[in-house]
Amino acid sequence: MLSYHRVTITAMACAVVMAATAWGGDGIRTTKRPNLIFVFSDQHSWDMLGCNGNSDIMTPCFDKFAKQGVRFTQCISNSPVCTPYRGILMTGQHPLYCGAMQNDLQVLPGHSNYLAEVLRDAGYRTGYFGKWHLYGGDRVRPVPAGPLRYGFDNDFLTNNCTLLFDAKRAYYWDAQGNKQLYGKWEPYAQTDQALAFIERQGTGPFALFLSWHPPHNWGRAHEGYSAPEDCLALYDPAKLHLRPNVEDSPAVRLKYQGHMAMITSLDRSFGRLMKRLAERNLADNTLVVFTADHGDMLMSYGWPNNKGRAEDGSCRVPLLMRFPGRLVPRASRLLIGTLDLMPTLLGLLELPVPETCQGHNLTEAISGQDDDAVESQPLFFLPADWRGIYTRRYTYAFTVNPDSARSQTFSDNLLYDHQKDPWQLHNLFNSPKHATTRKQLHDATLRWMERFGDTGFQFQALLEQVVRDEDWPLASLPPQFRGRGWEGRLKGRPVDFLPLKPPRKPGAELLKGLTIRPADVVTVRSERLKLSAKPPRVWAEGTKLQRLRPLGPNTGVPAPNAVDPDSIVVRYNGRVLTKGADYLADKTYGTLGLAPNSKISAQDDVEVDYRFSLRRIDSIVTTVDNRRVVRVGKSHLTVPMPPTLLETDRRLANVFVDYFSDGRHVDVFPIEQPAIDAMTFTTPNRIPKTLAKLRQEKPVTIVAWGDSVTAGGDASSPETRYPVAFEQRLKKKFPKAKVTVRTVAVGGSNSRQWLYPDRFPGRNPQGTRWQRIVDADPDLVTIEFVNDSGMSPQQVNLVYADILKRLRKIGAEVILITPHFTMPAMMRMPTLHELDRRPYVLALRMFAARHHVALADASSRWAHLGKEGIPYVTLLRNGINHPDDRGHAIFADELMKCFE
Repeated sequence: MLSYHRVTITAMACAVVMAATAWGGDGIRTTKRPNLIFVFSDQHSWDMLGCNGNSDIMTPCFDKFAKQGVRFTQCISNSPVCTPYRGILMTGQHPLYCGAMQNDLQVLPGHSNYLAEVLRDAGYRTGYFGKWHLYGGDRVRPVPAGPLRYGFDNDFLTNNCTLLFDAKRAYYWDAQGNKQLYGKWEPYAQTDQALAFIERQGTGPFALFLSWHPPHNWGRAHEGYSAPEDCLALYDPAKLHLRPNVEDSPAVRLKYQGHMAMITSLDRSFGRLMKRLAERNLADNTLVVFTADHGDMLMSYGWPNNKGRAEDGSCRVPLLMRFPGRLVPRASRLLIGTLDLMPTLLGLLELPVPETCQGHNLTEAISGQDDDAVESQPLFFLPADWRGIYTRRYTYAFTVNPDSARSQTFSDNLLYDHQKDPWQLHNLFNSPKHATTRKQLHDATLRWMERFGDTGFQFQALLEQVVRDEDWPLASLPPQFRGRGWEGRLKGRPVDFLPLKPPRKPGAELLKGLTIRPADVVTVRSERLKLSAKPPRVWAEGTKLQRLRPLGPNTGVPAPNAVDPDSIVVRYNGRVLTKGADYLADKTYGTLGLAPNSKISAQDDVEVDYRFSLRRIDSIVTTVDNRRVVRVGKSHLTVPMPPTLLETDRRLANVFVDYFSDGRHVDVFPIEQPAIDAMTFTTPNRIPKTLAKLRQEKPVTIVAWGDSVTAGGDASSPETRYPVAFEQRLKKKFPKAKVTVRTVAVGGSNSRQWLYPDRFPGRNPQGTRWQRIVDADPDLVTIEFVNDSGMSPQQVNLVYADILKRLRKIGAEVILITPHFTMPAMMRMPTLHELDRRPYVLALRMFAARHHVALADASSRWAHLGKEGIPYVTLLRNGINHPDDRGHAIFADELMKCFE
């Protein structure tokens, strides 16, 4: 089973504000902020460096640098094409959010949230030299000063994007927008500009970005990979070792010669840059990074293009980092992707990470040498309509548009085992032996897609929606036919223009030939009540119909949507009262109250007739003689159970028959996975002090802090409340330790009412006192607040940072608990088959990852219920927001995983 990944990404990354200090070469903190030099080449695969095992290529400067810093062996270009990579790098966002979906689309403005903008606002002088390829549209034009330089407001010299690197033709646009010839091999000239930038710097910090075009092949096919003559002379094509997945030929060997010669020219340029840094005594206080935007297939598998594939030749790139006194030199197998670069660079520089970032800040993992912190990286190339995933063991990709012209000529469906097949010679996508692995990887890929709001759309349909109307006539053409005069501008974020998919109705084919009985309907006559003087307000106020209460008469709240509002008839002394004039009724909950000018009073008895429905879960099974039949379940107001089967039955799916269903409009839940296969973000081994005490058989006090669910909700007995169930499980796991779990909870409260009672007064000020937690003297505090679900990610960061600070002050560790699901209207779910999209939940996961605190991810378990064949709403005892005993058990189960 694949776990999702230990370091969370976020659909949105959380802000981290750190001290603006730096590290000197001797490991002593200095007051001067460190500099940043970020160097990247174009179309440069991981295997094209000597330090990465290539015995042919001559890269002595890169190899020396690799020994001085961290050499990452598994750096992944999440979207391995020029503009998509550069857009992700500079914005920290998926292309569906920043606009960099394909080459020559213009990235949207950053509003101070992009990488160079954060550096600029922190006092860095910014410089950019070399290939840009973010301006969009016509490539042969200067990039104007302003927001479309995305924070590079000081030195900015670029030709945007050309494929002419020789001394006679290579050029750039100067500060006045005039075309200037470099007069030498382009990377050498761009390095000259970068060196001049370093010389101009004063005492303040600087951020230098140097983007070389090579080893990208030249624009005209016959020019191939031509490089400076002295570099070409270093390589004999006949003696080069080609990749095992390449068909040998003289033409291919010439490509390899030119490609390697180009890289040697870059190595020389990089050596000059590092020498100047040392001469200026800047090396010890500068974070230097070398990487590439994507790889080059170099004719692997006969692929006629260079990139845009999920294989290593395209998506796996070099990454070297040196930061003296901060990063220990070593080789690291940490999985790091393009989405992680911006937040990680800012994290290493101890600068705030904008909430808009969607990758991991891997500062702690790199500094702490935690190479297992990330278990997967997303792969995608939207214009080619494929998506995939990269794990330490496998690469997987699939096409979302099998009817496309590309799919007819070259398949994007692939599955490779890195361990057994490092050169990816054997595609296992259709291997029966790997069907389970393929399904697991496919599910994990879908989870990544869900995280970014990627619905598996067809690219051309989205492009037509999001490109500005005046640009569409040219944008609709293949790139090579667009020519001059177009801008590549977008109307807004592509994610906001995604074609919506119809509500998911899985398992409909299982219903063919079967009949589902309609939902049971109950008619109530002459129920005696008194009408409330207060008007009905959902479940909180008003007279409640007795038969609509899941917990029995006079207890609990009414089940939502169970009543037929048109069936309600109220009589007083045999006379039928008029709705609106004599009484009011809430159509969702069936609660009643007096109308403002009613002729009767709250002391008068009335009789009420009404109809309500029950829910049911039926099961589709195969019998011993291989027939498909329906086993009918028992109806219940809110929490029906699947029927008990015969020993010879095999359950295929459960059918949810909701209130007033006619038997045709039902939800089918195929049995796809058992609960044990649920992928969650729950984190073991992040409560070391508590675990040590338990193993040493010392007393441990745990406070279960939260709202009504922690207080017990609608559990059927005190023993089934999750804090009690958790305590019993813990005592069973550590039988000799003295474990005490104390519940400190108030129904209807949220965390801010406990922390800031003056600003957020609650209904129970005596109950919601922070001092109650302090007085319990806990070793560990678990935190569950479904009532925090309305928080924005920024509020989560601020509030939970304060909670963490307070708990650490009293020496307590913490487990954050993501909340259970509530009724669909509260979750804003169009169907019962959706994943959890609540920003609060995503932010809580990110907060736990950033601060390395424990997380019990109950939300993912609730999201998985559908795959287990269980409609999640049937675990809500009150039909609204309180789980039944099974829901409480989920909390206890996920908490226990933190103790593994």
